[in-house]
Amino acid sequence: MSHKHEAKWLEKFYELLRFTHIHGHTNVSESSQEFRKLGTWVQVQRRYYKLKIMEPARIELLTLINFKFRLKLNTERPGWNAMFNRLIQFKQEFGHINVTKNDKQLYAWLRSQRMRFKSGKLKSEEFSRLVSVGFVLNLRDINWNSQFQKLVSFKKQYGHLDVCPKYTNDQELLRFVHWMRFIKNKLPTDRLKKLEKLGFLWQKEYSAWMEHYEKLKAFKTQHGHFHLPKEDAKFRQWINHQRCNKNLPEKRFNLLAQIGFFDKHNI
Repeated sequence: MSHKHEAKWLEKFYELLRFTHIHGHTNVSESSQEFRKLGTWVQVQRRYYKLKIMEPARIELLTLINFKFRLKLNTERPGWNAMFNRLIQFKQEFGHINVTKNDKQLYAWLRSQRMRFKSGKLKSEEFSRLVSVGFVLNLRDINWNSQFQKLVSFKKQYGHLDVCPKYTNDQELLRFVHWMRFIKNKLPTDRLKKLEKLGFLWQKEYSAWMEHYEKLKAFKTQHGHFHLPKEDAKFRQWINHQRCNKNLPEKRFNLLAQIGFFDKHNI
């Protein structure tokens, strides 16, 4: 073996040693962009060991740092902390934790955490640490949170939560709103509170009311008052009903008040 090759081998060995000090294991993944070359080198060492062509001195050095020559995922997989550190490393590298099957070991580990959570075997400390980095243990929560964020964006854009085909053609969001209304009494408390705080509209008929409101608001902006022409009898009737309705919901009252509907000079 030439001195040049030996120096290159030692260079990789010390790189693996630094990796071990940081991550707590020697199982470098080839799918990691940051450590791809080191991961390939690790696989080569295992192959050489399996073929019995690795020099005894190298075997001794690798053994000193607890190198796994025969990695068996079921019985010799890295510990929980080591895998959690790999998850943190993945997030730092890619900016998210949506691990794909390209990293088979980490993907399988995350899947097992969800299974342990579902069966009640995940420790509370492990649960807290996974949640702290943004990992979603219940896959159903991913879609719910995604649709909820759409609601937040919708309100920011339109100033209300009257989600209907008039304002959006997002079928997933429309179905989500319909489903939330349907299962309101069965929603978990935390989700119910989030929707209530956002101002979610539980009554579907609110859409028709909002159409009249938007029309009234536009009329006020254009003319500066609420005195509609006699020809628009149905709309005038709706306006009179809002003024006379003693049971007007607070949200509707506040919307009308914002445009000066109840001001004395507008009555």
